[in-house]
Amino acid sequence: MEVIVSRDGVVERIEKEGWEVRVREDNVKDYVKPEYLEDLVDILENGGCRYLEFSLPDGNEGYFVVCAIRRKDGIHLCFWDAGELNKLKDEVESLRRYTQNLIDSMEEGILILDTSFRISYLNRFLKNMGIRGEGTV
Repeated sequence: MEVIVSRDGVVERIEKEGWEVRVREDNVKDYVKPEYLEDLVDILENGGCRYLEFSLPDGNEGYFVVCAIRRKDGIHLCFWDAGELNKLKDEVESLRRYTQNLIDSMEEGILILDTSFRISYLNRFLKNMGIRGEGTV
């Protein structure tokens, strides 16, 4: 298992059983809002779940919940479209419930991609960021 995080370039690399997650300096600044870069590094270093704002490849902007689960075998990242959370009446309870679903899924080692209208954009975003994994819908 290899995990590298650079605060300057926000470079992160994870290798586990043939798949890896990379957030490269030449890409991340094009997509992640500058004020969220420090939060992204903190998630990668310490785990947790929070909202981050991204500029999608098609020029639209959106908030995503990024969830990093730290386990004995490494760090796992989840991306979830925050738009679905905002549509629900009880946002606090919904976020708690969605976060638990993410954690439960990550225990199985699955990268979850949201099934909302932005799934194609999110898939393209993840691909452009060099992030590979098994997406389930």
